[in-house]
Amino acid sequence: MSGWWYVAGASAIISVAVWRRVSAQLSAANPSAYLPWLGTPTNKPRGIRAWQFLGCFSISLAVSFSIDAVGDRHLYNVLWGTPALVGVFVIGVAIPYHRHNSRVRHAAL
Repeated sequence: MSGWWYVAGASAIISVAVWRRVSAQLSAANPSAYLPWLGTPTNKPRGIRAWQFLGCFSISLAVSFSIDAVGDRHLYNVLWGTPALVGVFVIGVAIPYHRHNSRVRHAAL
């Protein structure tokens, strides 16, 4: 097994951790407002853009390293990075956003 797979996995795990932190900061800054799936929330803490950039950068590294692990530089090998992208989105963004929005919805009832 190529060492690139380990580097790609580590980069994806770092990206998940960064996006979980971003989600936690946005939830704390907007305790009674929904977090939008697209766009920006009403309150954005200072320095959140740097964390978002770091999360995007680390997942792009994970995709790049997974392409390097396959060995060939073909366009269809980009699909090897798709599970990393989906995993980071679901674990790091979708689940925390859904939990926060459901808490806000239940608190409004």
